[in-house]
Amino acid sequence: MSNNQQIDKLKGHVLIFSDEFRNLILGFQMLAPVAEDQELLKKFSGTKQAHGLQIVRGSLIQECIIGITKLTYDSGSNNPTAGRLIESSLNLPPATLAQLKDAFSVPIKPALASNRPLTDADVLFWQEIEKMDIQELRLAFDQYLPELEKEWQWFRQHREAFKELRDKRFAHLDVRLVSQQYEISKVEGPDWDTVKEAVKRLINVAEILLTILHKKDEGFDQATEIARQIATDFWNGLAIRTAKNEHS
Repeated sequence: MSNNQQIDKLKGHVLIFSDEFRNLILGFQMLAPVAEDQELLKKFSGTKQAHGLQIVRGSLIQECIIGITKLTYDSGSNNPTAGRLIESSLNLPPATLAQLKDAFSVPIKPALASNRPLTDADVLFWQEIEKMDIQELRLAFDQYLPELEKEWQWFRQHREAFKELRDKRFAHLDVRLVSQQYEISKVEGPDWDTVKEAVKRLINVAEILLTILHKKDEGFDQATEIARQIATDFWNGLAIRTAKNEHS
C-alpha cells in the first residue's frame, strides 16, 4: 500500500469512527441522568413507570457498553475503531508519517484585507509568518502522537472489563458448571466512573485523529451539550407526566 493509500484509508476510517461515535454520545447522555441522578430516580420510585424505567435503564447500559467496546477494541484491519486508528497512526512507516506531518504543517494563509497588489514587504512579512506557523504546526503534530499513545494505554488497562461484559454477557451467554449445575458466568464489568472516563477519552481521541488527519474540529463539545439537553428534557418531561398521572 502506497503512502497516499495508507493516509487515505486512515482519513476514511476516522470519519466513519466519528459518525458512529456521535451516536454513542447520544445514547450515553440519555443514560447519564438515570445512572447517576438520584433525585430524578426518586421521582419514579414507587410509580407505575418504575419497572419500565429499570428496563429502559438496563437497555441503555447494555447499548453503551457494547458501543464503547465496539468502537474501541474490536480488531480487524477494516474495523475503524479507536484502537486500530491509534495503532495504525503510531506505526506508520517513517516516510508515510513524514508525508502526513508535512500535509498537517501547511499553514492556512490569512486572507488579505484588500485586493491591492502585494508589495515586497508584504511577501517578506507573510513568508516569516508562514515559517512560524509551520514550526508551530510541526511541534503540535509531534505532541499529538504521544497523547494518542497515552489514551491508548488507559484503554488497554480497561480492555478486559469492557470486553468480558460485552462478550460473555451482552453479546453472548457464557455459562459454567458449578456443583453439577450450569449457571451464567459472573462478569465484573466497568463501574460507572470508568464508563464516563472512557467516553471522555474517546472524545479526545476522535478530536486528535480528526485534527491530524483532516485538520478539522468536529465540535464534540457542542454535540455532547446538545445530547445532554435532549436527555434532560426527555427525562424531566417524563417525570412530570408521571407525577401528574399518579395524582390524577
